[in-house]
Amino acid sequence: MAVRDRPAAGLDHAYDVGAELLNPVLELRFTQSMHEQQAEPRRRLDRSLEKTVDAGRGLRVGVDETKARVRAAIDELMDAAELDADAKAVRASP
Repeated sequence: MAVRDRPAAGLDHAYDVGAELLNPVLELRFTQSMHEQQAEPRRRLDRSLEKTVDAGRGLRVGVDETKARVRAAIDELMDAAELDADAKAVRASP
């Protein structure tokens, strides 16, 4: 008996063939989905780490700028102290 003579058998066969063809695609999509789900926390961690590194760089720049400002302020104070000492020496001399 041919498949044409048994429509239900033909549909069953078509379903089986379709399932055989579709299963690898579905498995691949499922595997990709699982990898994406597993990769998302890593991406979030990587972004967080990048933000932390960027913030650290910003802090480093801020520290360097602060050091430069402190050094400049100390130099100004030292210059002012030298000028004050020179002025006191001039006043003390006869």
